[in-house]
Amino acid sequence: MSATIQLGVQTYFSPDDDTQQVFLDLLNQAQQTIHIAIYSWHLPAAMAVVKAAIARGVKVYLLMDHSQSTGKYEAPEVQDLVNLGAVVVIGTSRLHAILHDKYAVVDGLHVLSGSWNFSLSASKEANFLTVVSNPDFAALFMANWQRQHDWIVAHEPQYQTLTAPKGGA
Repeated sequence: MSATIQLGVQTYFSPDDDTQQVFLDLLNQAQQTIHIAIYSWHLPAAMAVVKAAIARGVKVYLLMDHSQSTGKYEAPEVQDLVNLGAVVVIGTSRLHAILHDKYAVVDGLHVLSGSWNFSLSASKEANFLTVVSNPDFAALFMANWQRQHDWIVAHEPQYQTLTAPKGGA
C-alpha cells in the first residue's frame, strides 16, 4: 500500500508495507554518509547493515535521545555503533525535553522520515515513513541535524560518555 508521488517521493505505511525493508534498503544504498536523528533505536537488522556500510567506508553519524539510548535493548546496540566507528551524540532537544526526531539522510540526497522509529516494533504498528530523494530537501534535514548536534555537544556533555575501545573499531 505504498504511494509514489512525482519528484522522487515515496510513502509507506506499516504494518501493510514492509517499512523495515525500505529503511534497510536505503541504508544499503549509502556510498559516503549516513546521518541519523532518532528517538528510539533497537533494530538488529539495521545494525548489520550499518556494520557493512562502515566496512565499505561509509561514515555514520547519529543523534540519539538520552532517555532511549540507555534502555535495556538500546544501550548495547548504541555501544556497538560506537565500537564500529559510528559517531554517536546523545542528548535532548534545545528545550531539554526529548530528541523525538525520526529521520535518516543518506549521501546528502535521500531523506527517510516519518512516525516510524528505528525499532523492531515500528513495522508492526500503525506508522508511516516517506523517502524523498532531493538534494535541497536533504540539505534542510542536514542543517537541522547539524544545528541539533552542535547544541547537544555545547550544552550536554554529561550524556557524551560512550567511548570506542582502545586501538579503534
